Amino acid sequence: SFIGVAQDYSGQAKGIALALAKAIGSTRAGVVEVTFAQEAELDLFTEQCFGPAFGHVLTTAVNLLLDEGYPPEAVLLELYMSGELSYTMGKIAEMGLIEQSVLHSRTSQYGSMSRGMRFILPEMRTKMLEGLEEIRSGQFAQEWAAEQAAGCPTLETLKQAARSLPLHRLEQELRQALKSFPGSQQVYIHRELEGSEADSSTTGSIPKQSAPPAVTAVRPAEEGLLRRLWGRLRGRPPGSSFTASLSATQVEEALRRFLALAAGDPALRDFSRGRDMTTHYVLHDPELEFYMRFQDGRVAGDLGSPPSPAEIRLETTAEVLDGMFTGRINAMRAAMTGRLSFGGDTKLAISLQQIQGDLSRLYTQAREEVAAGQA
Repeated sequence: SFIGVAQDYSGQAKGIALALAKAIGSTRAGVVEVTFAQEAELDLFTEQCFGPAFGHVLTTAVNLLLDEGYPPEAVLLELYMSGELSYTMGKIAEMGLIEQSVLHSRTSQYGSMSRGMRFILPEMRTKMLEGLEEIRSGQFAQEWAAEQAAGCPTLETLKQAARSLPLHRLEQELRQALKSFPGSQQVYIHRELEGSEADSSTTGSIPKQSAPPAVTAVRPAEEGLLRRLWGRLRGRPPGSSFTASLSATQVEEALRRFLALAAGDPALRDFSRGRDMTTHYVLHDPELEFYMRFQDGRVAGDLGSPPSPAEIRLETTAEVLDGMFTGRINAMRAAMTGRLSFGGDTKLAISLQQIQGDLSRLYTQAREEVAAGQA
């Protein structure tokens, strides 16, 4: 248990808290004394920093493997839907992060430890510290209070975007496929404990007697269905290549023309009233930068970096940006799946969804003019 005393009117608060902890059996293992603030901050940090970071690692792995052509059902089952990941997390809690490795083959141990250092990323610590400071300073509490007072529009937008992710649809399809295979034998593909090295390619091991709940075998025919579903959800129909349709010079000219159209567009000017925000776009393949500023009824933008620090920074490839600005790719989905990296004020970035249709309209016009040689 955690115990803490903030106000001790009777002078016996700590003793009472310890007695309550003993009564429910906590003192057999141990009681940790923390302040009320520390407990709240730890809880919020887990929700806002560790949890999202772990979730992004998982979705990045899923998207990478699917893009590389691995069967969708194999990817989802291998990474987490088989229950092996939750089993391992339970063993980490029981035995410790390092000691639980003895449950895995030496192949797994060597692979994890020798390759793990490449994922020690300094920017991850920086981002987590930023999140912790938002909690400590009260910034998150103020932001959440304002969000609730407004009826939680940002939360609903985020929920809708999350449910529209390709991964969400694939999970539903796979679960349905597993449930709809009548009479199949319940199977769990486990890995042998350390000591049996007959299969030197083993990547992990789980004691048979402690294996997670069984899952149903998958119909081979389901692979084609999930592959086709993945292709549709990713918005990559065969033969649609951005780089094949516009050269690097045309990309730059299309953006220049787009920014000129945006500066005089009534809908964007209306959006900018009462706002003061700059979005900095950093593109790769080809390497380009541009920015857009919305300030009190005016819209401005240019190629290159903004003259002052931007409230929002978006980094992606020119192909993904082209998909976002032509309506083929959902910007929120792109951010959640790692195809678009984000920095800055989350609420301001989400507010751009309000004008996504207008940005698409103007960009499509500029793109068509450049492609036709009219710009």
